[in-house]
Amino acid sequence: MLKVTKAVFPVAGLGTRFLPATKASPKEMLPVVDKPLIQYAVDEAIAAGITEMIFVTGRSKRAIEDHFDKSYEIEAELEARGKDKLLELVRGIKPSHVDCFYVRQPEALGLGHAVLCAEKLVGDNPFAVILADDLLYGRPPIMQQMIEVFNHYHSSVIGIEEVPPEETKSYGIVDGKTWEDSIIKMSGIVEKPAPEVAPSNFGVVGRYVLKPRIFSHLRALKPGAGGELQLTDAIQSLLGDEQVLAYKYHGTRFDCGSKLGYLKATIEFALQHPEVRDDFAEYLRTRSPEYERLVSARAGLDQLVAGLLRERGEIPLRARIGRQYLQDLAALHVGQRLLRTQDRQRTIQPARVDFLMDFHRIPTVGCDATHPRIAIGIVAETARATAESPCAAVATRAARRRSGSPPARVALSQ
Repeated sequence: MLKVTKAVFPVAGLGTRFLPATKASPKEMLPVVDKPLIQYAVDEAIAAGITEMIFVTGRSKRAIEDHFDKSYEIEAELEARGKDKLLELVRGIKPSHVDCFYVRQPEALGLGHAVLCAEKLVGDNPFAVILADDLLYGRPPIMQQMIEVFNHYHSSVIGIEEVPPEETKSYGIVDGKTWEDSIIKMSGIVEKPAPEVAPSNFGVVGRYVLKPRIFSHLRALKPGAGGELQLTDAIQSLLGDEQVLAYKYHGTRFDCGSKLGYLKATIEFALQHPEVRDDFAEYLRTRSPEYERLVSARAGLDQLVAGLLRERGEIPLRARIGRQYLQDLAALHVGQRLLRTQDRQRTIQPARVDFLMDFHRIPTVGCDATHPRIAIGIVAETARATAESPCAAVATRAARRRSGSPPARVALSQ
């Protein structure tokens, strides 16, 4: 059995979620403390024994090539100043036994197409696929765990994790039979199924170890929506030829393709960084009074909603703030009737949307930041708000309601 010595890094995406930061620089170069995301991915591959890094790039991705190239000027400057530790860090970005290769993906036509672009460089060898915006941390490193499974079973391996049932629509979801505690023999894979039709709640994350036969299945694929080739479709086809395993890795994942996941990763890695962890932990402790003030602001908004109801001669059973009630409605309007089921168990009786308010860019209590949106919907006798953090400075919009202005239609998208 050939060793896994090659890894493919698809880095041609546009990174639109992080605009304008990614307008001229790829999202894979976003730093988590003092290393870019792509560096964490390459370090994980090196720790797994991989020595050939294949980057599938697009336009404006030159920064990645520059990052892994030798920088004579910086090294000479650091050496002249006697900054040996920094010099060691810079030289360690790409160890001498590691080679980097670059291939251009002319169009962003899906993950499957990006992997297919690397076929000539991979050749007839097993290889890893690593998505840098899935930052995974584990001991041993996640890719090392997966290669050990690959070597033991001589089968392609897909990294998975358990996801909340309502989030299956954001993942490729695997179906199959559990072999061992962390291994599933796959019988199928579905791209982003709705929760009610998902075969399981095991979602695919950005780690794969594949046999080269996957390329023939990628070439045979017909483009799907948007003209894209999906890697999950090729894996589903591959299941007709050979065994494929799903591996529940041991570690922690940060979805750095989202702003929230990226911020979580930054905090967690900062708390582990020997240079800043103590001071940063102390800073977080000093922020706890601010957190308490924001909690108080949440209560203040709760009281405002209850007050608006009382003005209308209605007494709410309970006015409570949260994301769960309205988060999956694309839009809401006055007079709309709803029939909702929560947690697949409790049914909410039909209710008429009675009142809506929306607030734009309101200063958050206790800090300088502003809120992009807070929407309040009063349904039957319960009020809840969708918001990313608490807010109380809403008097101006409340006045609008008191003056008799018609409530606005509010898009409640995530």
